[in-house]
Amino acid sequence: MLILAAVYLALWSHAQHVVIAAAQEGLAAVRVEAGTEAAGEERASRFLDALAPARLVERAVVVSRDADEARVSVSGTVESLVPGLRLGVRATAAASVEVFRAP
Repeated sequence: MLILAAVYLALWSHAQHVVIAAAQEGLAAVRVEAGTEAAGEERASRFLDALAPARLVERAVVVSRDADEARVSVSGTVESLVPGLRLGVRATAAASVEVFRAP
């Protein structure tokens, strides 16, 4: 049982790192001057598909952008190895929108 718990903890840790990186990837796409919410969502989703296609279930990517700030939130649930035990992961990345301003 202890070995199973250690494996599940390792899977959770990996999934947490993946959602952090996916949020940062999505933010990089949405915060550029011509970036869109759709571009940020697509980039974060593709990143999740590449790094955690089966280990992260019930995924959600929420992207928002206004004139000043862009924000990407990624969440999901780690695939359960123990019936009834569901560990969630969540990450949010935010930054100001890049805008060219003439001097």
